[in-house]
Amino acid sequence: IRLPGRSVSEAFTFGEEFCRAVTESNPPPVQLKLEKVYSASMLQTKKKYCGMMYESASQKRPIFEAKGIETVRRDQCALTQRVLRNALISVFEHGIQAARTYLNEQWSLIHSGSLPVSEFILTGRVRSRYRGGKIGPVQAALARRLAEVDPGRVVRHKERLPYVIVASPGMKFRLRENVLTPLELLEQWDSYSVHCAYYTTKHVNAALQRCFGLAPFKANISAWYDSWSPKPR
Repeated sequence: IRLPGRSVSEAFTFGEEFCRAVTESNPPPVQLKLEKVYSASMLQTKKKYCGMMYESASQKRPIFEAKGIETVRRDQCALTQRVLRNALISVFEHGIQAARTYLNEQWSLIHSGSLPVSEFILTGRVRSRYRGGKIGPVQAALARRLAEVDPGRVVRHKERLPYVIVASPGMKFRLRENVLTPLELLEQWDSYSVHCAYYTTKHVNAALQRCFGLAPFKANISAWYDSWSPKPR
């Protein structure tokens, strides 16, 4: 229920009156309960939303809550979850320009190589077979390679496999050929590095665009990234 122009306390007052009226108009044990009030919110699609949540009228500071978006999805890396969460909080509390300033700082950190490998670990489910005899996603290619090297490392059906997308100087970037387990990357740190451009454009910026491309912002995250300075090598 949208309540434009009302404060959080007024929203709770209205919500309690609304719940009381619905409860009294239904036979027992039907009871409507007031769950929460969002002071600011964003609805991406059905069952995908977030906002600054108040659970009671006496609560002083709101809590960021997200459902269905990348900040709480298990198939996304910690980097995307952290950047998207903080960017949304910046928008809700300080406006779109504060979020853009924050993103410029994060893009600099990503390309500087100062972030730990744990921020870039992705996890994906692996199936024992794919429809039509297809190869499957990158984690399936990694699982086959691991099984060929060591038959004892066969990945079970629908098991989640952690992996990292890497780059190496002089090598042409092909996604299936540039996937390693986190341990393999740490063991061959002199030969490979995290593919920062891939993570920035395909994961971080894509997740940001799905949120900030909505009204009233209608921001173009790719244009922000292209105009960001200094340019990464």
